[in-house]
Amino acid sequence: MTSTPDRRFGFAAHGESNSLAVIDLEAGRKVRTLKLGELPWRAYATADGRTMIVPNNGDRTVSIIDTAGSADGPTVVATLPGGADMTGVNTANDGTTAFVISRGEDRIVVLDLVARKYIGDIALPGTPETGIVTPDGRKLYVALSSSDQVAVIDVATRTLVRTIDDVGDGPWGTSMVAARNYCH
Repeated sequence: MTSTPDRRFGFAAHGESNSLAVIDLEAGRKVRTLKLGELPWRAYATADGRTMIVPNNGDRTVSIIDTAGSADGPTVVATLPGGADMTGVNTANDGTTAFVISRGEDRIVVLDLVARKYIGDIALPGTPETGIVTPDGRKLYVALSSSDQVAVIDVATRTLVRTIDDVGDGPWGTSMVAARNYCH
């Protein structure tokens, strides 16, 4: 389960039913169930908690959820193109951009969360694993397991600016003190 940063709602994906349970964490009860794309992975929050992003690996789409939603709670507001084997989502600190990691296609899918549309892709020179945005929000670091590198993405320009080579055999993840580490 993933919660909003304010811990108001929790989101639990269920791949077999292509759904996401929305849980009111204060009341300790399910608020609603949202229908998503095929085989949803897990929910990832923007820093402000207004948007949750869920990769749907079965149909290679990404569900965008507005946490304010309606009177009934959070709602799905868009379903956008994704990629194969999406393993993580990182967002710009201002909540405007999502970087969806497609491990199956060695790329990052870039989504505009304000306009709710697909912007483009960032090709990577190896298989991406997990990533982390720096506390200042300027860079996204993504481990590349097949090339023993870490990719450095400029968040503002949405481009690969360099790689850090020879970081070890098959790096799996990145984490950083004071950053929003979603995995651990």
